[in-house]
Amino acid sequence: MKAWLARIAWRVAIDRAKKTPTTALDELAESGYEPQAGGTAADVSLIEQEKVTLLHKLMATLPEDLRHATVLSTVQEMTSAEIAQVLGIPETSVRTRLFRGRQMLKEKLAAWMEGRNGK
Repeated sequence: MKAWLARIAWRVAIDRAKKTPTTALDELAESGYEPQAGGTAADVSLIEQEKVTLLHKLMATLPEDLRHATVLSTVQEMTSAEIAQVLGIPETSVRTRLFRGRQMLKEKLAAWMEGRNGK
């Protein structure tokens, strides 16, 4: 039942996402987005929120097939088997997509950090 409901919600989310434009990694850099470090408890909370925002923006730049698997795993905390049911693909494909998606996120984050430190 959970996978069935998740699949319906996922399809609705995909339809809505197709109607909204995605943010490219270059646009992130041009916007001057930079989380700040250190400070009080409120500052630390804000920094954590900015990190999550950055991660979501970077995830939005992933190719669609990798993004779907990564979002379901990371944000929705679904297992590989549940993701396979929702997306209608084999579980091994889910694992491959998760691996590739995480690798791309790692590379994008490293490039973003390098660009930030190189300024």
